[in-house]
Amino acid sequence: MPSSTISRTLLLPSGWCCMDSLIARPRPRYGFSYVRDERGRPVGYEVCEPEMAVVRRIFAMLDAGASIRAVQMSLEGDGIKAPRGGPLWSRDTIRNAVREDTYVPHSPAELEALAAEGVLSEEVLAGLDPAKSYGVAYYGRTRSAYESMRSKRRKVEQAPRSEWTAIPVPLVGAGLDRGQIERARALIADNRAPSKVGDHEYHLSRGFLFCADCGRAMVSYARRFPTRTHRYYRCDGERKTRGTAPPCPNRRSHEAHGLEYLAASTFEAHASRDGLLRLYDEAVARREERTGARGDLERRAALSEKLSELELERRGYLRQNARGVLPDADLDAMLADVDEQREAVEAELGASKDRAAEAERLRAARDSLAAHDPVRSTWAEDPDAVMPWEYLTQGATTEEIRNAYRRLGARFEVDAEGELTLRLELDLGAVALQPTSSP
Repeated sequence: MPSSTISRTLLLPSGWCCMDSLIARPRPRYGFSYVRDERGRPVGYEVCEPEMAVVRRIFAMLDAGASIRAVQMSLEGDGIKAPRGGPLWSRDTIRNAVREDTYVPHSPAELEALAAEGVLSEEVLAGLDPAKSYGVAYYGRTRSAYESMRSKRRKVEQAPRSEWTAIPVPLVGAGLDRGQIERARALIADNRAPSKVGDHEYHLSRGFLFCADCGRAMVSYARRFPTRTHRYYRCDGERKTRGTAPPCPNRRSHEAHGLEYLAASTFEAHASRDGLLRLYDEAVARREERTGARGDLERRAALSEKLSELELERRGYLRQNARGVLPDADLDAMLADVDEQREAVEAELGASKDRAAEAERLRAARDSLAAHDPVRSTWAEDPDAVMPWEYLTQGATTEEIRNAYRRLGARFEVDAEGELTLRLELDLGAVALQPTSSP
């Protein structure tokens, strides 16, 4: 972004951040409304509660295990208008909202890191209230230019991150939960709509089926005849390499219906309660071995004790200064040293607690799965532990099938002989299951 634009960035006394490019938008970002000056000109953002309630609802539903499609239907069913005022919510609108950093409460350390990176103005950072919560809106993420001197078409490309400009946006009263946002993001990270030809949706497309020989994602295609259409999956490696590498030996086209049925039946067979309990046990054991659960517990106790000692040391310096024993200059230096140590200890303690929480979540999911009745299982009860392994081959919708695969990190691989392998991923790496024969 041009330096002349960056120089116009300012921070209002109330804590609202504003920028020419920020307020030049035809409408504010969803969940916010404009703050206007005495002349009626927009000068910043503030939370718009009715819209922010919808944002919180989206994150809460996704965190609870709902699909993007379910969120769409829920919002449209309640007559909630989309950001542009229409009655329909698109998948991209919901997905982009979840990925938008404007809704993510950033810690002071994260804002300082953005300033150190050069995308956030030091002047703006200095004017922020450390007691308040801020999201970050980025500008200059893309740039465009005419395709040629004679063309009226413009091409848009991603700008280097060094050219972005970060604008802190106050989230006071937004009620957004950082943990919930991060979980919702993780759940839709690989969520992509399936390929579709006519009325058939390819269950394994875009993220689930890969070539066992070269590792590339298999692509879907169809061959049309006057009276029927044949649908297939194939490896597109030869076209992508274009002679720059040896062609993939997997040249076979795999009939879509048969492969999809085989994948669903394989998933049903291996996503049983006993099979999942074994995978959870292995994942929990690997997690505890990697983090050293007992040693980690002792380390957390030592870190907590160190924090208490630093707080006592800090109070001691303040008392000495109050009695006139410690000069102000020496006090500032000593407090800075104590605060630096405290930040390092708090960061290490936070990381240790996060590891412990993750391990505990795995154990709780495993215990919940062990106690659950699979005959009455539903996704909504516990998205980490309750697995819809029943009847994916009998009447399940494409969304239900892909949701089941996504929850367990299912990855299917097919080779040139048509041999299908399923891998389920629980926490640490992919766990390969026994391959099954092609139909």
